[in-house]
Parts: sequence; C-alpha cells; structure tokens
Amino acid sequence: MVRSFVAVLVLLAFSAGSASAVEPTDHGHIGGYAGINGSYAIDNSKGRVDNVTFSSGAASAWLGYRIDQILGLEAQGEWSNGLHKIDGWDITANLNWYPLQWWKPGYWLQPFLVTGAGFMSAKPTPKESTDFNGAFRLGGGIDFYVHEHWSIRFKGEWVTGIGRLSDVRYAPISLGAQYSW
Repeated sequence: MVRSFVAVLVLLAFSAGSASAVEPTDHGHIGGYAGINGSYAIDNSKGRVDNVTFSSGAASAWLGYRIDQILGLEAQGEWSNGLHKIDGWDITANLNWYPLQWWKPGYWLQPFLVTGAGFMSAKPTPKESTDFNGAFRLGGGIDFYVHEHWSIRFKGEWVTGIGRLSDVRYAPISLGAQYSW
C-alpha cells in the first residue's frame, strides 16, 4: 500500500513537472513590436576620415512585426551625434533571425542576428555638403523578456555607407527597451 501511494505521488510530481516544462510561454509571440535605445557608436571609418577616432552617442528607434517565431521584419531609424565630428542618420529595413527559437520557442532569452539595408545621410567633413546614399547593417543581439510584452534589448552592429558614403562606418553598441503587442 505504501509503495502504491509513493508511486502515485512520484507519478503526480513527474506529470506536474512535465506539464509546466512544456507549457508554452508567449515571449516573442507573433505580432507587432516597437522599441527605443541609446548607443555608443565606435568610429571605424576609412579614407577621408581615417585620422578621426572620435566616437559618439547615438539613439535609435524601431517598429517591427514578428512574422513567426524565428523571423521579424523591422524598420529602424538611427541618429548619431558627432560621429567623425559630423551628425548623421540612417534608416534601414532589417530582418531579425531568431535561430534558437527552433529549439526552444517562446523562451525568455532570445538571441538574434540582424541584416538590413536602407539609406544614410552624413556630412563627411565640415567643409563638404551633406551626402545622402545607401547603408548596410549587420549585427546581433539578445532580447531579455522581463514580462510577456516587455523586453530589454542589447545589440551590437556594424553600419556602413554605400556609394559616396562608403567611407562612413561605425559600430553602435546599444541597450534599450522593447514592447510587443
């Protein structure tokens, strides 16, 4: 009788633990999201601004849509103050890939890879006029979900101008907040 009772208790404990382990969470669910962050942009330019090593603060905001658990599409705008002793901004359309979501969907910790392309505006030297041309973005980050809808985002990227702005390159390291609905 005691063995049966112990066996039932073990079976109940195991099934309760199994149920909670497979119970789905809603972190990174399919739908819209928006966020803001502050960055420290490290100058890694070449060519006509090669001797300038000044880095700057930056800020960005994004609006996106999580298409499924492993893919998000977003529009990101970023402004850098004083990078290369100039002010500049870029707007890119990004694809965010969440490869570990195949393994553990809905987990509170979600690393991702970023690829994006868009436009950049910058004034390469104080004597030149403002240029406007293409931009490319590549990087990675982690979303730390602190709530079903709120996450803290840490991201490191590399951004480069294309065409006339190919000499403007920087690496923003950012920390911000994101809300998913």
